[in-house]
Amino acid sequence: MNSEKIKLVSEKQDDKGTLLAELLELLNVNLVIDQIIVGLLQKSKRSIMDNSPDANPAILKRTLSAFENEFKKEGPSLKADIAKLYADTFSIEEISQVLAFYHSAAGQRFLAGGKEIEKNLQLTASAWSKNTSNIAFKRAVELVELH
Repeated sequence: MNSEKIKLVSEKQDDKGTLLAELLELLNVNLVIDQIIVGLLQKSKRSIMDNSPDANPAILKRTLSAFENEFKKEGPSLKADIAKLYADTFSIEEISQVLAFYHSAAGQRFLAGGKEIEKNLQLTASAWSKNTSNIAFKRAVELVELH
């Protein structure tokens, strides 16, 4: 490849990276990844605790604290891996089209509606959980009483 072709490929990749970063920001992908990291961190810490029944509690506590700090330092690598998934899945043209939609009136309304939904999501999920717990518990008690 000559130097002009290499430069064009490099510029196109830079453009794709810029557009992709904008799209991921609009979609709040980093916030979702942060939530995933928190969940995975908690799962990993539980695993360490479960596999350390005879550990000195003070040492285990310090180890878990250090582990948490080190685990969080690796967050950017997960974000880069997920950005690469998007980059490998969608072309620069597709990303541009999606961004054009999000910058349109309908896209702006869609984003605003998503934020509205996010505000009510926790309340909806909590209400569902309470109701489902009551129903499931009632059924479980009935099943146990029958046997």
